[in-house]
Amino acid sequence: MPRKPSFLSMPIPQRGCAPQVEAKLAEQGVSTVCVSAGCPNRAHCFSQGEATFLLLGQGCSRNCLFCAMGEEAVTPVDATEPQRVAQTVASLELSYVVLTSVTRDDLPDGGAAHICQTAREIRAHAPHTRVEALLPDFGGCRRALFLAATGSFSIVGHNVEMVPSLYTRYRSGGGFQRSLSVLHALGEHGIPTKSGFMVGLGETQEEVLSLISTLSDTGISVLTAGQYLPGRRGGITPKRYVSPEEFEIYAAHAQECGIASVRMGPYVRSSLNAADCFREICK
Repeated sequence: MPRKPSFLSMPIPQRGCAPQVEAKLAEQGVSTVCVSAGCPNRAHCFSQGEATFLLLGQGCSRNCLFCAMGEEAVTPVDATEPQRVAQTVASLELSYVVLTSVTRDDLPDGGAAHICQTAREIRAHAPHTRVEALLPDFGGCRRALFLAATGSFSIVGHNVEMVPSLYTRYRSGGGFQRSLSVLHALGEHGIPTKSGFMVGLGETQEEVLSLISTLSDTGISVLTAGQYLPGRRGGITPKRYVSPEEFEIYAAHAQECGIASVRMGPYVRSSLNAADCFREICK
């Protein structure tokens, strides 16, 4: 494993109201990717009144090697989760939330109705909160995709995660062309779209630049990219650590391609400063 460079040293964040947010999440029994995946940015996001809620349990029906979610078995859908998430959002007065989920190929609709219902509950309990969705690919089922997207989201995202050549090695349950079709389909329905990917897994610079161009062709409004780092529950070993200067090359290319909001850097994650990205595309 390559030695971590100095630019990956992360300053201790100002926690602000983060402890209160974490306590409330635990009290309500709701899950966030921020906590479940050990995101290094969670104190920053919580202190800004933002959170990314994880729906449909902790167990995923796929086995992507890079994922930090662990290997829990899938569980029955908790019908009370949408209301509990909405009540948590309202009680914490969160200004911006992202809804995401594990992939549930075991469910007839992939969990689409559950995601949509959660968004509707948030609208009812916290009408001033902006809600973003980070959706799985639903196995390529457009009906499930559009069902999930009817939650009246401000923006809908789907991450391609990595360059196409690495899918067979690290993301055998997914398909790059399938992910592109998700982004194309959402864009055709006039929904602002977003995607993201990781670097440091063995891709070349040329592959990353080509990926950015391909994603631009889908019409996305927001693009994020960050360094792959193993989660607290393990994961694969990074092949290299991408420098801030290389991230700047990628960001400049994305901007040249016409993508309205671009966030790229070692600790960038798809939901980091999501509210700022949304405001940028609304200008």
